[in-house]
Amino acid sequence: MPALTDKNIGFMKEIYEYALDDLGVDGLAPILFQAGDHQELNLQQIPTLDEWGDAQNRTREYLRGRAPAAVQESAPSPVVPRNHCGVGEGEFSIDPAGFVYPCQTMHFDEFICGNVRDADVKDIYDASPVMQRVRGTVVDNLEVCKHCDVKYFCNGGCRATAYNVYGVFDKHNELYCRHLEKLAIDRMWANCELPLQSTESVCA
Repeated sequence: MPALTDKNIGFMKEIYEYALDDLGVDGLAPILFQAGDHQELNLQQIPTLDEWGDAQNRTREYLRGRAPAAVQESAPSPVVPRNHCGVGEGEFSIDPAGFVYPCQTMHFDEFICGNVRDADVKDIYDASPVMQRVRGTVVDNLEVCKHCDVKYFCNGGCRATAYNVYGVFDKHNELYCRHLEKLAIDRMWANCELPLQSTESVCA
């Protein structure tokens, strides 16, 4: 999962080539640099929208030219719209002391869900008030996001980033909004233009 910054965004296609062709990995999920106060916030490290778009276009052309993957015996799973980034639901994190958090980038006291030395991890996952609170933060309830046409593809962006940058967990992720919107639209077009077997498990 490479982090894309203003320094390496121009090599996004080459990163895909190295991972898929040279290393033989099954897929790649690059992410934009996640700004936050714990990372010495530097807005200049976030690629511009034009740089992001150019990198997406070059990468798509590379993927289009790759040899098609073996035809699957069954139809690939359809793209499933989501209303949530996955925090506290599709993932959680346990630190070396046994404390459970809803995400690996949310190791803050406010988000301690419990400790595996005191309770079963399944009970923490199912019943922790913190877990229940973060799961309830869906894109339909986020200001600005709830009115967006691509909200179920962007799902409001990373909640940890919103918290790190703005100090509020359910804040509109303005810093990355246009990037996420463009990525969602580009992915939809890419799925129309490329054979499904070429994009399955490859396009992040």
